[in-house]
Amino acid sequence: MVTGNHEYYIGLSRALAALAQTRINVLQCEAVEMDGLQIIGIGYPGIAETREIRGLDNLADPSSMRRPRILLFHTPTNMIPADGDGMGRHVSTYWVPETDFTPAQKLGVNLQLSGHTHAGQFFPFGYLTRLLYKGYDFGLKGSGAFSIYTTCGVGTWGPPMRTGNRPEIVAINLKRLSS
Repeated sequence: MVTGNHEYYIGLSRALAALAQTRINVLQCEAVEMDGLQIIGIGYPGIAETREIRGLDNLADPSSMRRPRILLFHTPTNMIPADGDGMGRHVSTYWVPETDFTPAQKLGVNLQLSGHTHAGQFFPFGYLTRLLYKGYDFGLKGSGAFSIYTTCGVGTWGPPMRTGNRPEIVAINLKRLSS
């Protein structure tokens, strides 16, 4: 998993201490390979440059190895927001989110998995998230070899209720392509 804004709110060290008591593997700005699948995990609110991703050099070139590369990033946005410091990136995530996925595409990412928007959670906020995130607020979108899936998740923010959408747990089945 990767951290999101709620771990940021309660205190990252507090959240990571709780997660350390589980079997959950938290990826904090790092790249790993598991069973031929390359996974890059970037914690909220993002990074300043791709050189910050530990282990990236250890991954084989996905184009030469035909290995899928997945990016886990909490928000359906660019993992390198233009606003430099953490607070600037945090503010831009909400009010001027960047939906240019060029850095992920340059890294050879095939699929970005995100959440954050809750698909608006309740009426009429779904319209606002769709507008702010330029349609990347929910569901599967693609461009060439790059796709992004944004889930509305099972949680909530603020009031523990939903209207106009249902919580979801997404199951993605990956199938090996024959050579």
